[in-house]
Amino acid sequence: MIEHPDAPDSERPLSLGCPVVYGASAVAKRLGAFARHRALEGDRLLDVGCGNGAYTTILGRGFREVHAIDIEPERIKDFQDRRLQSSNLTIRVASVEDLDYPDDYFDMVTAIEVIEHVVDLPQAMREIQRVLRPGGAFMVSCPNRLFPLETHTVDFGKGHVYPARWFPFLPYVKPLHRRLSTARNFSRRDLEAAVCNEGLRLVAWDAVMPPLDNWTRGTRYIRPMLEALEHSPLKRFGVSIIAVFEKIPVAGHL
Repeated sequence: MIEHPDAPDSERPLSLGCPVVYGASAVAKRLGAFARHRALEGDRLLDVGCGNGAYTTILGRGFREVHAIDIEPERIKDFQDRRLQSSNLTIRVASVEDLDYPDDYFDMVTAIEVIEHVVDLPQAMREIQRVLRPGGAFMVSCPNRLFPLETHTVDFGKGHVYPARWFPFLPYVKPLHRRLSTARNFSRRDLEAAVCNEGLRLVAWDAVMPPLDNWTRGTRYIRPMLEALEHSPLKRFGVSIIAVFEKIPVAGHL
């Protein structure tokens, strides 16, 4: 756990989540949602919270230069040990709250199921806004508050941590969720408030339903139903919000 007594929206410890499985449908689902709204290509990409690289290796195909960072050395080592790196890829331990890249450096910054774990989110957003070039895109996937099941763990203190699936509808009780969950969740309004006041504007919003990667029995019948819901108004209850933000160009900056 990460203790964060000064975090503005919580007084609980934040977990770091679980690694994504290479080739999981969750990867294709979230990247596909991004691609519906913005081409995943450009000159330079920064993937924040890259973990084992399951998303980065696919994202990086469209960029000349790719930088992948994570605060967990074990996950960075896992990424490096897979030997999937190409000459355009740099993988290293670093925090989004203290980036050592120049201003206006990246065409795109991605944070896929990451910002719910960041300790100082306002500082992280200032850094992301700084390193993005004007007109560059910040691509976000994060837990949706309207999804009825918490996807992380629940911490009652003194070592009593339980799977959140035992506590359905916890996300709907915001004060209780804030107290017990080991990761944040976001409504669309919350996400805009967290991001847009840092020089970024929302240009696209979407949502994805659960990929069911860990429930093989549900893939045959339930997955097609959920995928159909992604094309209906009920997608607002999806497991993840997908959002595309753009850095607002300053006057006189081409």
